[in-house]
Formats: sequence, structure tokens, C-alpha cells
Amino acid sequence: MCATSEASDTRPFTFVEAVNTAVIIIVLLAAIGVLLMRFRKRWLAKINIAVTNRITNLFTGWLPGFGILLTWVVNRVRSIAPQ
Repeated sequence: MCATSEASDTRPFTFVEAVNTAVIIIVLLAAIGVLLMRFRKRWLAKINIAVTNRITNLFTGWLPGFGILLTWVVNRVRSIAPQ
């Protein structure tokens, strides 16, 4: 009997609790980002190079507005062109 009463005490998250938790997490992540930009610029730049750039490189070929491939072509043309 004890095992069934303990199991009935736990309940799953309700939708409202899940949304509240998600909102809190989003606000905390935004606040952390602002604080990092304000006080730890070089550290944030290292994170950007190590993590964000690798993630965005996965879909740069499909989405317009990313100039990574264009920059590579321009630099290659400059190195090949006679001066």
C-alpha cells in the first residue's frame, strides 16, 4: 500500500507550470546574455567562435543573409588577382 500512495503523490507538470518554467528560463538566458555582453566581452567572443559559429555554419548555405561563403570567395579572388 505504501508504494501506491507514494506514486500518487507525484503529479506531472500542468501546462501553466510548464509555460511558467519556460518563460523563466528564457528571461534568465536573456539576462545572462546581457550581463555577458556588458562585463565579459572577450569571454563571450570566445564562446561565439567556439560554439555559435559552428552551429550557424551548418545552415549558412541554405539561408540568405549569411555572408560567410561570399567572404571566402572575395578573399580568394583577391589573392588570385594580379596586382
